Amino acid sequence: MKSTRAAVCADRMVSMSRLVNDLSSWAHKAREEGPVLIMRYEEPWVCLVDYHAWLQIDALQTYRPPEGHPLVGLRRAIDTLLAYEAALVLALAERSQSRMPGQMLIRAWLLQIVYSVGGADTLREGLAYNMRWRWFVGYDYASQQLPAVEAFVQDMAMVSADPRIIEIVFRCLDHSSIIDAGVSEFSVNTGLIQALRARSALDATAAGGDKPVGGAQPPQ
Repeated sequence: MKSTRAAVCADRMVSMSRLVNDLSSWAHKAREEGPVLIMRYEEPWVCLVDYHAWLQIDALQTYRPPEGHPLVGLRRAIDTLLAYEAALVLALAERSQSRMPGQMLIRAWLLQIVYSVGGADTLREGLAYNMRWRWFVGYDYASQQLPAVEAFVQDMAMVSADPRIIEIVFRCLDHSSIIDAGVSEFSVNTGLIQALRARSALDATAAGGDKPVGGAQPPQ
C-alpha cells in the first residue's frame, strides 16, 4: 500500500519535520505541481491541496449527471412543484430533527421512492458514497456533513406521514414523463406511494375533512 501511495504522489511526499522547516516551498509545490502527501510516523496523514483544485474536487456540481439523465429531469420536476409550497417547506424545516432544509428532506424521500430503497437508514448510508444522490438531494459539496442517522430516519418518517408531501410526490411521479416503463434508471415503489395516498384519504374522511390533500396547485 505504501508503494502505491508513493507512486501516486511521486516526489510530493514530506515528513512533518521537513514540512515545518520549509512550509512555504511545499505549499508552493502543492499549488504548482499537485497535492503534497504529508507523512506522520511513516504513514500518510494529510494532503496539501491547491485551493481551487480542492473546490473543483469538492463541488458536487462535478457529479451532476448529464442533461438527459433521468435524475436531472426528476430534480427539475420536484423543484417545480416545491416552488409553490413555500409554507410547507418552511414548516417542515422547523420540525426537522436533522435541521435539513425542507426541500432536501422531500427530495431525499423521493429518492427512496424512485429507487425502492428499503429504509431511511439504507438511504442515509447511500448518501455517504453516492455523490449523484447527494447532488439530487441538494448538497453543494462532498465534504458537507450528513445528518446523524437517527435524526435522518425520524425526519423521513415525518415526511412520509405528511399527506401534503405524499400528494406532492405522487403528482411528481404521476405527471413526470421520465417515470415510465422505459426508464431503467428507476425502480419506483408505486405500491408504497399509492398505499400512503389511500391511507391519507381514509384518514381525511374519518376526520371529516373535505379539503384536497395537496397545498397550492401549480398551473396545469
